[in-house]
Amino acid sequence: MRALTFHEFGPPGVLRVADVAKPVPTASQVLIRVSHAAIHFADTERRRGLYLREIPFPVTLGSECSGVVEAVGSPAHDALLGQRVTTMTRLSQAEWCVAEADDVVVLPPALSSQVAAACFLRAITAWHVLFTAGREPAVTASVPSLAGKNVGVTAAAGGVGLLLIQLAKLAGADVVAVASTQEKCAVALTHGAAHAFPVTTELKDQVFRATAGHGLDVWCDSVGAPLQHLVPELLAPLGRWVAFGDAGGPLLPIAPGPLFVKSATFTNWWLKTPLPPRVKRAAFDGVLQLLAEGKLSLPVEVLPLDQAAGAHARLESRQVTGALVFALT
Repeated sequence: MRALTFHEFGPPGVLRVADVAKPVPTASQVLIRVSHAAIHFADTERRRGLYLREIPFPVTLGSECSGVVEAVGSPAHDALLGQRVTTMTRLSQAEWCVAEADDVVVLPPALSSQVAAACFLRAITAWHVLFTAGREPAVTASVPSLAGKNVGVTAAAGGVGLLLIQLAKLAGADVVAVASTQEKCAVALTHGAAHAFPVTTELKDQVFRATAGHGLDVWCDSVGAPLQHLVPELLAPLGRWVAFGDAGGPLLPIAPGPLFVKSATFTNWWLKTPLPPRVKRAAFDGVLQLLAEGKLSLPVEVLPLDQAAGAHARLESRQVTGALVFALT
């Protein structure tokens, strides 16, 4: 089968579409004929060797896809045969992939495979950043209330950023978006942000004017080091700083003193953390419902697998708004 691979760490040019062996599901897995595979910034980090170190080459990329279940490893999963599904799994940027049956989510009829591949994992991330790390974990599919809260979102025109804006607004919050350019700020505003500011020396004053001097109750940050020094000052009393990425560089050691002044909290979100089943299911059900109803959406660009190098280059140079996905069928 065709798959996106690389044989050494390096720039986007190391990516190759190659023939690799079609996977076979184990007893706990299903085989998915991939229709769409998401492209994430983390894929560029893996290609550069930031996540993967001592591994055998070649490496097949991918962490999320949608498609149709063609085979199951055990009769216990026969109900999934022929179902359109989405899942988080490894090696998904290929014509077929395997996934743990427990991690496969059947798509409602109203939700396309393309939208699911572009949005589901990003929306799950946004849900947990806001409602698991950002407050008490949600245990129902209903959107918890953030009425009266001010939520800050960095990288606000990216896939997760735009979904965070929409989700926070649905929860009743006012969103302060932060992006690298005025053009990206405009995109954030069209997706529901109450305010949007580029990263300048005036950012602190702009945030406090926008929040009538209150500051941010939740700061959702996927950028990392570049704005770290400002966060304690931007937070409101009892504010919560949720780190879930470091696209601009890893966080430096965090001094607790400035957070003490606000009785503020630093926390973080990692997608692979094992969750209590009720918390995991609440996110799955809530996100599926919102996506199927069109209440969460992204600009989606669909690409063939052989344009992967260009896609990676655009992601690394911050030229992407919304989401990129590969079409495999």
